[in-house]
Amino acid sequence: MMGRSHLLLGAAGFLATEAVMPGVAGPHLNTAELASGTLVASGAAMLPDLDHPQATLARCLPPVSKFLSHAVNTLAGGHRKGTHTLWCWTLIGILTYWALKLPSGPVIALCISSFAALLMLRVLTEADGLACLVLAGVLGGAAVLAAGPHYTWITDAVVIGFGLHLLGDVVTTEGIPPLYPIGRRVAFPIIGPTDRWREHTTGTLCGVAAAYLLVTTVFLPAWHAQIASTRPPVQASVHRSAPSLLPSPASAAALPPAHSGRGR
Repeated sequence: MMGRSHLLLGAAGFLATEAVMPGVAGPHLNTAELASGTLVASGAAMLPDLDHPQATLARCLPPVSKFLSHAVNTLAGGHRKGTHTLWCWTLIGILTYWALKLPSGPVIALCISSFAALLMLRVLTEADGLACLVLAGVLGGAAVLAAGPHYTWITDAVVIGFGLHLLGDVVTTEGIPPLYPIGRRVAFPIIGPTDRWREHTTGTLCGVAAAYLLVTTVFLPAWHAQIASTRPPVQASVHRSAPSLLPSPASAAALPPAHSGRGR
C-alpha cells in the first residue's frame, strides 16, 4: 500500500477500534485523547516502511531519515522483512510503553506526536522545509497539551497504527513475512500493485471512514460537552404556600393544656 493509504487506514482503524472496543489497551480515552491519538496512529501506520529508502518516512527529515532508513533496511534484511513482523510490532509497543514511563516521558511524547504530525503533513500536502517542521511541532505540542499528562493514548495509537500497517500489507500481492526469518510470507492479494484503482479506492474509503468517525466520536461529543458546560444551571422553583391558620403539630405540642372545668 502507498503511504497515503497507510496513513488513512491508521487514522480510521484507531478511531474504529476505540469506538467498538473502548479502552482496548487501557483506560477509556476521552475526546481530546481520541483526537491526539488519531494523529499519532496515522504516523505510526507508516513506521514499518522505514526499511524503504524511497518511502515518505525516509524522506521526511533528510539527511537523518535517509541515513536511518538505509541502516534499518540493512538490519531488517530488506523491504518488507524484519520491520513487517510480529516481533517488530511487539518490540515497538514495549519500547513505546516504557519510554513514556521515563522521567523524560513528556519530551518523548512531544517528539512522537510532532513526528506523526510531520508525516501527516508530508503525505497529505507534500509540504516540506522549515515551515512544515514548525507546523508539525505546533500540532504535536497542541495534541500532547490537549490530551493531558497521561500517555496511554500514545501507546494505544502506536500499537494500533503499526499493526494496521501490517494488516494493510497482508492484503497486497506481496504480503508480509510475519515470523521472519522463519516461516513464509502471508498474503491475501485483494489489492494489486500500488497506484492501481483498488489502491486508490481503498485509500478513499479509509479517508471517508476516518472523517466520519472523527466527526461522530470526537467533534460532536466535544461540541455537546461544551454546550452542556456553558448552559446555566436549572434552579428549582420555590413554591410558597399560604400561611395556615391552624398551628403546626410542633407548635401545638408546645401549648399549655386547656382546663375543661369552671373556675372557682
